[in-house]
Amino acid sequence: MVVEIQMQEYRRLANQPSIQDRWNVVDEYTTCLMECDEADQTCTLVCMQLHLDVNASVPPTSAFV
Repeated sequence: MVVEIQMQEYRRLANQPSIQDRWNVVDEYTTCLMECDEADQTCTLVCMQLHLDVNASVPPTSAFV
């Protein structure tokens, strides 16, 4: 049982994205935002959904609580 738990933890840790992958996501997200019109809230929402894996059913304020 202990070995199984250790293996699950190892798999969880091994599946983490690298720091470079995380920075690539940030770069892609900011590029997407810069291409949006300032007043176009739909565009910013699409950028969040595409690049940050944000679920549309989550209220926007929950990300800042």
